Amino acid sequence: MKKIIATAIMLSLIVLPLKNNEVKADTLDDNTVLGVYTEEVPQHIITYAQSDFINQLNLEVDGFQAFYLGSPFRFYHYINNVLTKSEGYCFFVIDYTGDVYGTYEVFFNEEDEEYYSSFNRGLLNNTLSIIQSETETSPYFMVSDETANIWAVNEEKIIIIETGDTEKQNSVDTEKMKKDFDKEKKSNKKLSKVKATKYDINKKYQGEIISFNPTSSTQNMLNVIGFNQYSWGWCAYCSTASIINYVRNAMLDPSIVCYGINGDYRDEGAYKWQVRSYASSIWSFNNLYETSSLMGMSTIKNEIDNNRPIYHEWTSTRGVHATVLNGYTDSEQYGKYYYFVNSWGDTPSFSVSLGSSEYYIWVNAGIFYSFNGAIYNWK
Repeated sequence: MKKIIATAIMLSLIVLPLKNNEVKADTLDDNTVLGVYTEEVPQHIITYAQSDFINQLNLEVDGFQAFYLGSPFRFYHYINNVLTKSEGYCFFVIDYTGDVYGTYEVFFNEEDEEYYSSFNRGLLNNTLSIIQSETETSPYFMVSDETANIWAVNEEKIIIIETGDTEKQNSVDTEKMKKDFDKEKKSNKKLSKVKATKYDINKKYQGEIISFNPTSSTQNMLNVIGFNQYSWGWCAYCSTASIINYVRNAMLDPSIVCYGINGDYRDEGAYKWQVRSYASSIWSFNNLYETSSLMGMSTIKNEIDNNRPIYHEWTSTRGVHATVLNGYTDSEQYGKYYYFVNSWGDTPSFSVSLGSSEYYIWVNAGIFYSFNGAIYNWK
């Protein structure tokens, strides 16, 4: 079993453009709009997003503020100095002030004909201020790696937008990166330029308050308070502290959990069994269950409706990441979604949609994460 390490992979008004706003070369001269190189996004992705995104909004998380979606684009990945394209599609989520609030990302699995979506609140929320401070209007490729590092890249410069793993970020061959993307720009005839932060202010969608009662709910959200990771491997300690603080009304800091598990402070994660052992021996959580099988909606609803957050692991090519599953929507009208508290950077929470078989994935900056395991029955 791999150790838990942090990876990256986080009711209102919204709007979606009806088409991918393509523009011709040399016309992106508006300093308030971020130009992005991308291949054309299929119309069915946009159509799905128009009906799905509004259902991911939650009054407890997003409030009543207005949201808009910019033009969709595709992330590129740069992992081990190799360039690839994400199979997912990304929309910047714009708030009522015109700033980036997060990303809404969609993946269509052609094999099972299922759509999977994620709403990453807080992701890339510094993008516009960083790009504008560079006084550069040329379009960029939006680039991520498997450790939450995100860049904006063009033939002239590389701009760091988000930092996850500093060591990994510093190991990138930046000259090769610029050359690889310059080659992609010249050779990929499918590329177009989109105004990724442009939106139509006249098109808004109002979310509805979804009903809840203590025994048969369609939506429930536990007010679990998250932490930002102090260090690269601390997602397990942050998630554990958040759960215990909620259930036991404690005031734990993640550093206390780290010391309690390891006997010292260290920049590495913990196995699920170590988390269970700590919770049992120090906090008398003696009835915890550990599973590596995907949990069904009925089990998760039972936990959340009984005020028990779930310690939830994800896995990607990098390793395993721990979060807290703290809410759900289960409605024929509004769909099925899970909500999570995340300890990575400025992404305090995110939500994901469920497929027809209740399978789900998390798409964050174009990187895919799948269920790895859980600890539940925190009481």
